[in-house]
Amino acid sequence: MATNEAISLVIEDADGNLHELLNNLIDFERLRLQEEKVEAVVLHNRSGYPVRNISIQAVAHPTAQIGNATDTYLATTLGGTESGPWYNILTIAAMSVNEKITIYVNWTIPPSALLGYAQFAVEVTGDVIL
Repeated sequence: MATNEAISLVIEDADGNLHELLNNLIDFERLRLQEEKVEAVVLHNRSGYPVRNISIQAVAHPTAQIGNATDTYLATTLGGTESGPWYNILTIAAMSVNEKITIYVNWTIPPSALLGYAQFAVEVTGDVIL
């Protein structure tokens, strides 16, 4: 097993369209203070190799973060089902070549959140099995 820079675990929508950092974003639409919104996304292993030790977490957007940490990525959890349980870091033991897994992103707006637009990222890491 080795960490490989060419790992390609991508997040797609239900139609197979790739969610990227600056286009086809996961759209939570308008949310009110204290509102919880859960969106399904598909994790797709396009690496050409099995991948294990997969970690998924919400993080600051590397180039276009909008909103503070407390209101965005720190208020976001992930789960393997639509009703949880919810984790700050979702782990998946392994994915085979071309495997797809539906995961759920839960963004709950804190009661003290600042109003306005918000944007953050979801990061996926893992080890390629060579």
